[in-house]
Amino acid sequence: MINRNETIDYIKGFAIISVISAHCNSVLDTTNRFAGMSLLILQNIGTLGVICFFVISGMLFHHSGKNVGIFWKKKIRNIIIPWFISATCVYLYVYLRKPPITLKSYLNFVLGNGSYCYYLTVLMLLYALFTFFPFMRKNLVLVVCEGITVVSTVCFYDIGGVNPYLNIFNWIGYFCLGVHISKNQEIWIRLKQRIVSHISLWVILSSGIYIYVLIHQLYHQKGGGYWNGINVVFCWIGSIVIALIAIRIEKGKDNILKRMIFQAGVDSFGIYIWHMPIAGIIARIMSIRPMNGLVLIRPIIVLLIMQTVFRATKKIMFKMKLDKYIGYLGFRI
Repeated sequence: MINRNETIDYIKGFAIISVISAHCNSVLDTTNRFAGMSLLILQNIGTLGVICFFVISGMLFHHSGKNVGIFWKKKIRNIIIPWFISATCVYLYVYLRKPPITLKSYLNFVLGNGSYCYYLTVLMLLYALFTFFPFMRKNLVLVVCEGITVVSTVCFYDIGGVNPYLNIFNWIGYFCLGVHISKNQEIWIRLKQRIVSHISLWVILSSGIYIYVLIHQLYHQKGGGYWNGINVVFCWIGSIVIALIAIRIEKGKDNILKRMIFQAGVDSFGIYIWHMPIAGIIARIMSIRPMNGLVLIRPIIVLLIMQTVFRATKKIMFKMKLDKYIGYLGFRI
């Protein structure tokens, strides 16, 4: 079993910034070329975070096949209840302004058919597969699933008319990679030690490759995506860059940026399930002409607002002696 470590929280910190980037990049003034280019940059960056989260979820999956009931009790309390509470609130925020409200639209929204919640739906399906079918945790099956995701994301991501975001074949390989890392932690620890000894070089090399592919995307006016050829390779490279930069920052000196990234990782689940209204509001406000060239700083603004709201909410709930309910909002104490 692999112990949770701070590296994971630093990676999650960058990953949640990526997710926010995907949701606050709208531009109203399309004649502003810099704003349009910034939009494309955020769209490309926005495709990296979910992959990181699936790999990390696999790394933190430590179910031995026993006590399935206890495992799911924890998931219901720590993930499913906060997910449904937040998704319901966000759904009402969206559809009270743009009715009608229907059971079908509500279920589609909460389950991620056209909304950001797809990650949680797929994650629960993966948990179900890996808890109820022990053979899924075999090394050979993990390799096969990793291969399935490679083929699916490159060629067959929309097969059968299923929403590709809810197509489990497009994601299972990333989760399996995380499980593989967890099961073979000694190999990965040795690999990490070698990387750390030359971390600056690895960061420069990987970032250079990523920037080269990003320039290719921008030149062809592509906003990026999880599927289809070069987009898939771009996501893989970017996710590796996130991991390497996270390791580099973790090993570096303490500063405000380091603390902010770490705290973002700690609060990443809560930020994920609650950030959409704030991201939308900030995108709308900053689309006003005097600020429409500041697209690239929107994710940081949203992150700072979310962290401030979290700290204030926790303090209020502690003062009101409601701290036992904090977990139901997706906040970590």
